[in-house]
Amino acid sequence: PVAARLATGLDPAQIASQMEHLTELPLPLPTCHGLSVEGTLVAFDRFGNGITNISQGDIGTGVIEKVYLQPSHEGVLVDHYSELDAEQMGALWNSDGVLELTYYCASLLERLNLDGGERVRVFLRA
Repeated sequence: PVAARLATGLDPAQIASQMEHLTELPLPLPTCHGLSVEGTLVAFDRFGNGITNISQGDIGTGVIEKVYLQPSHEGVLVDHYSELDAEQMGALWNSDGVLELTYYCASLLERLNLDGGERVRVFLRA
């Protein structure tokens, strides 16, 4: 409702006060270690899929062989959710071009009881 009222010309000052100071929280950057890239789960979507900070640009022309959600969950790269078995963790490039971790028809967030900030390691084919 607020967006609609603002779109019709409502003055934002009528519904909120201006912030004096904005604190910007930097996202961690992925790091490269030879044939692997290490990143972090930075968010979860409404389905419980884990969004990483690893972009396609971080992988370059490399081919992903395995994906690990630290410390012990192994996944495979797929093009579509339906390629996964029910008990298999997978990774795919989402529409924003970042690596997303998922389970087919299940919430990664709930299934693994995650909080965010977990380390993700991608191993590339030699």
